[in-house]
Amino acid sequence: MSKLSPPSRHSRVPVIQQWAGVLALASLVVSFPAMAEPGDRAEFRTQSEFVAKLAAPMTIVVDSAPFRVSLDRVAKTAGVNLWLDRTVDPTADVSPGSVGPSVYECFASIAACQDCVVAAADGVVLVGSQSRVDAVLLTLMSRPVTATEPSVLVGWEDLSTPQEALRQALGPNHDLANHILLAHDLWPATTWSHITRSTAVSLVLAQMNMMLSDDGRSIRPIESDVVSIDFPYQHPGDLAPLRDATRLADSRARFRTGPNGAAFVTATPAGHRALRDAIIRSIGSTPTVKQKGGVRERLQGDRRQFSLKLLNKPAKDVMNFLAQTAGVSLAIDASAEDAVVRLISLEVTDATLMDLIYTVAKLAKVRVVWADDEIRLTL
Repeated sequence: MSKLSPPSRHSRVPVIQQWAGVLALASLVVSFPAMAEPGDRAEFRTQSEFVAKLAAPMTIVVDSAPFRVSLDRVAKTAGVNLWLDRTVDPTADVSPGSVGPSVYECFASIAACQDCVVAAADGVVLVGSQSRVDAVLLTLMSRPVTATEPSVLVGWEDLSTPQEALRQALGPNHDLANHILLAHDLWPATTWSHITRSTAVSLVLAQMNMMLSDDGRSIRPIESDVVSIDFPYQHPGDLAPLRDATRLADSRARFRTGPNGAAFVTATPAGHRALRDAIIRSIGSTPTVKQKGGVRERLQGDRRQFSLKLLNKPAKDVMNFLAQTAGVSLAIDASAEDAVVRLISLEVTDATLMDLIYTVAKLAKVRVVWADDEIRLTL
């Protein structure tokens, strides 16, 4: 990417939220590099493995599943890292139904059930309240980045404390964790792969509303102001719709373009989040092509996998839902009307649509008859 001459790194606009929970800090020395100039930071590249994973096709069914479990399932299936705001209830049941058709849109639909937003940054999907996610996104965009910093595997066991998580993020031979005391909590097991230690440290500290200072040698409370920040992007496609999407979130966002898809964007974290959202969705959107053959033949070729958890749901409603997901109509013979009102319960993971249809039919004690454009249930 051609290097553009950036404007000032931050420009402040009015404070919209103040966060509590600031911890008293001792004098610290952290051996991370000093704050990089925007032009020296790793750009957000459209043609990257991370973005490709988020834009990849995925459709799943989520019904009465815990919030974190639902997000984890998407993350593990797609092979991406997840950061979930610890102030959001991870055990709340969510029922967005059929979500997709991309990995990113699965995350977004599930997150919306808890009034959360999603942002993509540094190989990690951030999920949380808008103010929290935007603050963490700002932290990651502002943090030091060096081309030589290697990617590593970072993780901790279930019921680990924030202190232990920080030690794991820092890695061996680093004594920062011995000089600060993070508030006590018990965190779920976490694994982040292909992540830099500076990113992992930033994510751990962000859970405690803290961040590295600009000099990279001390820590301070995380940003509570809304600021505009400059960041480089690489997008070979048309920038016009991306610019429009960004300015819906930040009317003062500025784009400076260069050769070969290079762009320098000055925007608030909400603007950058909207820009990345638009980039990923634009890659994942493809025209729908009508498949040839009858319903049975089409479903046999549909290798999408779904997870479904149901408790006392009428079989008719479940079948209608599955038929809609398959893009076909459902017909019920008069002989099967009494059977399909039966309440069913099941929990299935990684099943195809055809598998689910047969499973529900078996529980309802009805038979599936395949037609050209419909699924018919009979005794």
